[in-house]
Amino acid sequence: MVGLTLKKVNMELLQGRYPFHEVTAVIQLSGNPRGSICLSVERRAAFALVKKMLDENVTEITPLVVDTVAEFTNVVAGCAKANLNHLDLEMGLPNVVLGTDCRIAFPSPSVPMAVHFSSPLGRIMVAFAFST
Repeated sequence: MVGLTLKKVNMELLQGRYPFHEVTAVIQLSGNPRGSICLSVERRAAFALVKKMLDENVTEITPLVVDTVAEFTNVVAGCAKANLNHLDLEMGLPNVVLGTDCRIAFPSPSVPMAVHFSSPLGRIMVAFAFST
Protein backbone atom coordinates (compact mmCIF):
# COMPACT_ATOMS: atom_id res chain seq x y z
CA MET A 1 0.00 0.00 0.00
CA VAL A 2 2.75 2.46 0.88
CA GLY A 3 5.87 0.40 0.13
CA LEU A 4 6.98 0.69 3.74
CA THR A 5 9.97 -1.29 4.99
CA LEU A 6 9.83 -2.05 8.70
CA LYS A 7 12.66 -3.34 10.87
CA LYS A 8 11.59 -5.16 14.03
CA VAL A 9 13.38 -3.63 17.02
CA ASN A 10 11.96 -5.74 19.84
CA MET A 11 8.90 -7.48 21.26
CA GLU A 12 7.60 -7.19 24.79
CA LEU A 13 4.69 -8.07 27.01
CA LEU A 14 2.81 -4.95 28.06
CA GLN A 15 2.15 -4.90 31.79
CA GLY A 16 0.94 -1.97 33.85
CA ARG A 17 1.21 1.40 32.13
CA TYR A 18 2.90 1.33 28.79
CA PRO A 19 3.76 4.24 26.52
CA PHE A 20 2.15 4.66 23.13
CA HIS A 21 3.22 7.07 20.40
CA GLU A 22 1.32 10.29 19.58
CA VAL A 23 -1.29 8.72 17.26
CA THR A 24 -2.79 5.32 18.09
CA ALA A 25 -5.58 3.54 16.26
CA VAL A 26 -7.40 0.66 17.94
CA ILE A 27 -9.53 -2.00 16.27
CA GLN A 28 -11.64 -4.35 18.35
CA LEU A 29 -12.03 -7.93 17.18
CA SER A 30 -15.18 -9.78 18.17
CA GLY A 31 -15.87 -13.49 17.95
CA ASN A 32 -13.82 -16.31 19.37
CA PRO A 33 -11.35 -15.21 20.55
CA ARG A 34 -12.06 -11.54 21.30
CA GLY A 35 -9.20 -9.15 20.89
CA SER A 36 -7.74 -5.78 20.04
CA ILE A 37 -5.11 -4.65 17.58
CA CYS A 38 -3.44 -1.24 18.02
CA LEU A 39 -1.14 0.57 15.66
CA SER A 40 0.71 3.42 17.31
CA VAL A 41 2.90 5.83 15.35
CA GLU A 42 5.01 8.75 16.37
CA ARG A 43 3.99 12.15 15.07
CA ARG A 44 6.47 12.33 12.19
CA ALA A 45 5.49 8.82 11.06
CA ALA A 46 1.83 9.87 10.98
CA PHE A 47 2.72 12.88 8.83
CA ALA A 48 4.86 10.71 6.54
CA LEU A 49 1.99 8.22 6.12
CA VAL A 50 -0.24 11.05 4.91
CA LYS A 51 2.46 12.09 2.44
CA LYS A 52 2.97 8.54 1.14
CA MET A 53 -0.71 7.61 0.96
CA LEU A 54 -2.27 10.91 -0.14
CA ASP A 55 0.65 13.04 -1.35
CA GLU A 56 -0.34 15.78 1.11
CA ASN A 57 2.08 17.67 3.34
CA VAL A 58 0.92 18.12 6.92
CA THR A 59 2.68 19.64 9.92
CA GLU A 60 0.08 19.14 12.64
CA ILE A 61 -2.33 16.43 13.68
CA THR A 62 -5.54 17.10 11.76
CA PRO A 63 -8.61 15.02 10.90
CA LEU A 64 -6.76 14.00 7.71
CA VAL A 65 -3.90 12.55 9.79
CA VAL A 66 -6.36 10.76 12.08
CA ASP A 67 -8.27 9.26 9.13
CA THR A 68 -5.06 8.18 7.38
CA VAL A 69 -3.70 6.39 10.44
CA ALA A 70 -7.11 4.78 10.97
CA GLU A 71 -7.18 3.51 7.38
CA PHE A 72 -3.59 2.25 7.56
CA THR A 73 -4.50 0.39 10.77
CA ASN A 74 -7.55 -1.06 9.04
CA VAL A 75 -5.29 -2.45 6.31
CA VAL A 76 -2.81 -3.89 8.85
CA ALA A 77 -5.61 -5.47 10.91
CA GLY A 78 -7.24 -6.84 7.77
CA CYS A 79 -3.99 -8.53 6.77
CA ALA A 80 -3.63 -9.98 10.26
CA LYS A 81 -7.23 -11.23 10.18
CA ALA A 82 -6.62 -12.87 6.79
CA ASN A 83 -3.73 -14.81 8.32
CA LEU A 84 -6.01 -15.90 11.17
CA ASN A 85 -8.83 -17.08 8.90
CA HIS A 86 -9.19 -20.29 10.93
CA LEU A 87 -10.58 -18.15 13.78
CA ASP A 88 -14.09 -16.72 13.90
CA LEU A 89 -13.22 -13.01 13.98
CA GLU A 90 -15.11 -9.88 12.99
CA MET A 91 -13.32 -6.52 12.83
CA GLY A 92 -14.76 -3.32 14.23
CA LEU A 93 -14.03 0.16 12.94
CA PRO A 94 -10.80 1.86 14.02
CA ASN A 95 -10.90 4.37 16.85
CA VAL A 96 -8.03 6.83 17.14
CA VAL A 97 -6.54 8.08 20.40
CA LEU A 98 -4.15 11.05 20.46
CA GLY A 99 -1.33 11.60 22.92
CA THR A 100 1.39 9.55 24.54
CA ASP A 101 -0.32 9.23 27.91
CA CYS A 102 -3.28 7.20 26.69
CA ARG A 103 -4.21 3.88 28.20
CA ILE A 104 -5.74 1.14 26.06
CA ALA A 105 -7.96 -1.41 27.79
CA PHE A 106 -7.29 -4.80 26.23
CA PRO A 107 -9.73 -7.71 26.69
CA SER A 108 -9.33 -9.54 29.96
CA PRO A 109 -7.96 -11.88 30.84
CA SER A 110 -5.14 -11.29 28.41
CA VAL A 111 -1.58 -10.08 28.41
CA PRO A 112 -1.01 -7.66 25.55
CA MET A 113 2.10 -7.94 23.45
CA ALA A 114 3.82 -5.15 21.54
CA VAL A 115 6.12 -5.34 18.56
CA HIS A 116 8.25 -2.23 18.05
CA PHE A 117 9.48 -1.30 14.58
CA SER A 118 11.76 1.32 13.12
CA SER A 119 11.15 2.60 9.62
CA PRO A 120 12.29 5.43 7.37
CA LEU A 121 9.06 7.19 8.40
CA GLY A 122 9.64 6.90 12.15
CA ARG A 123 8.83 4.55 15.00
CA ILE A 124 5.77 2.31 14.82
CA MET A 125 4.36 -0.08 17.41
CA VAL A 126 1.79 -2.82 16.89
CA ALA A 127 0.15 -4.05 20.09
CA PHE A 128 -2.38 -6.86 20.32
CA ALA A 129 -4.14 -9.13 22.78
CA PHE A 130 -6.66 -11.94 22.54
CA SER A 131 -8.95 -13.47 25.14
CA THR A 132 -11.29 -16.45 24.85
